[in-house]
Amino acid sequence: MAAATQDPRSNSVVPMRNDVERIKQEMVTAYEDLAPIDIADWVARYPVHRDEILSFWVWLSGTPRLQEIHEPPRSEPNDRIADEAIRQACLAVSLGHQWLKESFDPDPAIDEALGVELASIRAKHYRFRGKASKAFRKGVIFAWVVQKLAPQREEVSRLAAQKVTYVLEKALSLGVFTDHQQKPLGPYDHRAKYQDAEPIAVRNGWIRVRGSIIELGETASGIAQYLPRYIRSEDLAARLVARLARLTDEELEVLATIAWASAALSSTGAPVTVSTVQAYLEQSSQWRGKLRRHCFRRAAIGSTLSRLFRLRLLEG
Repeated sequence: MAAATQDPRSNSVVPMRNDVERIKQEMVTAYEDLAPIDIADWVARYPVHRDEILSFWVWLSGTPRLQEIHEPPRSEPNDRIADEAIRQACLAVSLGHQWLKESFDPDPAIDEALGVELASIRAKHYRFRGKASKAFRKGVIFAWVVQKLAPQREEVSRLAAQKVTYVLEKALSLGVFTDHQQKPLGPYDHRAKYQDAEPIAVRNGWIRVRGSIIELGETASGIAQYLPRYIRSEDLAARLVARLARLTDEELEVLATIAWASAALSSTGAPVTVSTVQAYLEQSSQWRGKLRRHCFRRAAIGSTLSRLFRLRLLEG
């Protein structure tokens, strides 16, 4: 497959967008035809578009086929278990075996105490008055999150860093990570990858990016000279990140997604319950497919809401 090239006569870049759309259409066709999709093979065939293919496959694999739209949900437990096992295997191949780690059962008392402190600091008026741009502060905090996650995880994925910074923003009201949008794998900040957090951190040598994995760079120690000015409370932030670091990537996706849905419901005055969260996900074309996944069953949503309440990221 040809890469994008520069036309010397017109100074215009020949886009690769058509290639990506063609690949997506091929995947949709195979999916609708019930053909087996080996996502590792697709990524190997089109390495230039790896991230887009993975993101699209995770979304596609969670959506009903056209022929299933009017069918009642399957209730056979073995079918549901088999579907989830297949999906988890695909994610493990695509995004790393972090997705297959056992869940972490949090200590409620630690979350409760931490939540009280987080709510207290958020109640204090805060406005950054330094000269550093929002983009630079974002790069510093993003790199610091990677630095804190790294000792507790075999690998730090972009997904983990993104979800942790999203929750950190909600917990400390930093006014930095405010560009997240609804994407297939939960709240996602496109600017962080392409425009500010990652590029700035890479340029300063704080991190290295290897595909979807983020590693510490050669000058990661330099983060310390900037961070205290931008984080409000380094101690609180570090303790929160340490709690989140023990969650799997999929659990972080669930936590961030439910936090987003709950905030959206609260902003309209609607009650935040398992049923209202399910209804919110159902009305979203991006997130409707999540309801077919084991990690978004009623019990999982309920336990996630409980944790958000304990951390005081939801009130009530």
